[in-house]
Amino acid sequence: MLTLINGDGAGVRPQQHLNDVLAMAKRLISYVERSQPEVAHLLAANLTPIERGVVTNRMLDRGIQVQTVLRVLS
Repeated sequence: MLTLINGDGAGVRPQQHLNDVLAMAKRLISYVERSQPEVAHLLAANLTPIERGVVTNRMLDRGIQVQTVLRVLS
């Protein structure tokens, strides 16, 4: 039996959604690297949990400390 769960009801994401999330991750990382984590925190406020996961991976891959990632994304 197959069950389909629609999740948050947002429906199908736009085709360029992943590229948009990656661009947002790049932007957030640039603010953190310029010592402006508060700005990054404000920009990250509307990210979905999955988008936060993508951004988290990118930030950790760039060598940003875990505490900083948590501060930006929480």
